[in-house]
Amino acid sequence: MSQYKNLRDRQDRRRVVRNGYLPEREIQTGIGPVEVKVPRARDRQPDHESVPVRFTSALLPPYVYIWADGIYCNVRMEEKQCLLMIIGATEDGKKELLALDSGFRESELSWTEVLLDLKHRGF
Repeated sequence: MSQYKNLRDRQDRRRVVRNGYLPEREIQTGIGPVEVKVPRARDRQPDHESVPVRFTSALLPPYVYIWADGIYCNVRMEEKQCLLMIIGATEDGKKELLALDSGFRESELSWTEVLLDLKHRGF
């Protein structure tokens, strides 16, 4: 924000202003889950002549591609257990494991639980 403090609109108001916070999210770190509250910023750009200011958070990386898969293990069990996995890829091609859980035959209920957990953690 400080790098845009001298940027003004035609009415001499600060063009880039704070605008509250995004919803609080829990992210998983090496030391465990951490609550993150990311500030929201807004560009009050009055015209279309100048380039709008875009903000991205280094704490919450944007994923350009997300895929989900169920992996079955060759274990002789009566029930068809599988691992439900969701992976996200960042802009630079780095792959990150977003969710890993056990499921039953990739059922709708199993996937719903995994996806709701992701949503609860802010993804």
